[in-house]
Amino acid sequence: NPGKLPAYDMLLHGWILLFGDGLFAMRSLSALCGVLAIALVYLFVEELFESDSNVGTEAVSDLAAPKAGFAALLFALSLIAIKYSREARMYPLQLVAELIMIRLFVRVQRIPSLALCAGLALLIAICVAINFTASFLLCAQAAYLLLFFWTRRVEAGDGRERGAFYAALSLATGVFLFFLVSGNALSNLMEATRAGALQWIQRPPFWEPVALFNKATGTFAFPVIALAAAFGVIGAGRWRRDDIQFLLVWMWVPVVTMFALSLAVRPMFVERYVLSSFVPFLILAALGIAEIGSSSVRFVAATLCIALTLGHVYAYSRKPHDSQWREATAVAARTARPAGAIAVAPDYAVNVVRYYSAVSSRSRAGSDLRLVPASIGDESGIVAGSVAVLILGEQGVAGSERARLSAVFPRMLVRLRGVEVRARR
Repeated sequence: NPGKLPAYDMLLHGWILLFGDGLFAMRSLSALCGVLAIALVYLFVEELFESDSNVGTEAVSDLAAPKAGFAALLFALSLIAIKYSREARMYPLQLVAELIMIRLFVRVQRIPSLALCAGLALLIAICVAINFTASFLLCAQAAYLLLFFWTRRVEAGDGRERGAFYAALSLATGVFLFFLVSGNALSNLMEATRAGALQWIQRPPFWEPVALFNKATGTFAFPVIALAAAFGVIGAGRWRRDDIQFLLVWMWVPVVTMFALSLAVRPMFVERYVLSSFVPFLILAALGIAEIGSSSVRFVAATLCIALTLGHVYAYSRKPHDSQWREATAVAARTARPAGAIAVAPDYAVNVVRYYSAVSSRSRAGSDLRLVPASIGDESGIVAGSVAVLILGEQGVAGSERARLSAVFPRMLVRLRGVEVRARR
């Protein structure tokens, strides 16, 4: 991926050395990260609500475990957790790193120490190194600290200022560490953006920040879970105000920041860029259900949330959502051989086509097929005519570039799900 540090790629490379480069093997790394994320949600909620000044520690600990368990269950059953845990991409790893970082962010404020501060700074740098979109979560942390210090100007100090100062120091140090090693990647990112790497993202409508959370649970489950989350804010907010504020800031600031940049700079509103924001939404819903006084009503509400969430996952699984790159590669290879060349758009999909063209015979891969990025024009022979076949993906290609390539390759060989194969004549 252009303009990103190779943290995930390096980990995946080691994983491939151990388990091979089959699709199951590569995707199992994401599946493992998905399972770890579920455990981290549980541990975070349990630690967040393990103590309180208004009730005994033992009593609150007894209350924390079921809340943590139901929050982890809601997250595990959400479509947003399931579908990204099945893709060989960096987002499940990023979510795991962000959840560890968030937990450490809270712990530093409660137990300020230089060791925790250094660990948090390193984790912040690692999160952004996995994907630059982790910076949206850093905005949430900065906003929460600003809110904390602002309220402390009005309220009497309770000794937590030192922990907040350590967290702010960690945040600044982590950002500094990242910029220390990422100058080249940031330059590549700017260049890739100017070249149209994000042009496939459309401008979001004004209701998209709210509709975004609908995608995690589904149209029918969303109103129920949103109502439970609102009840959690009202109910738990009476006795854990600071924690509820943190969950709300974590939930909304990354989404609003991404939305504002999409309107002011360029569209970049994509759900996977703010995956961690779905976690506090589901935590608040779990808290809301836990706040229901009647055990029978609480059971009905929990069952309803689970059933509707599973219904959304089932409905999603009934439809195919992948792009048929394997089938497109087979068609293009038959057309381009012998000694032919295949143009691929978007450019980064060259690696996908290379993988599928080599899957049956790695030793001969590339000996009789030449793969070229479609954007490099005359140098690849596309305009000159030596490249006869184009594989054109639906995503990642700007409209103007799609029109240009369709004019050069006017003959449609096959239209598949998410991708098409075109010929010059």
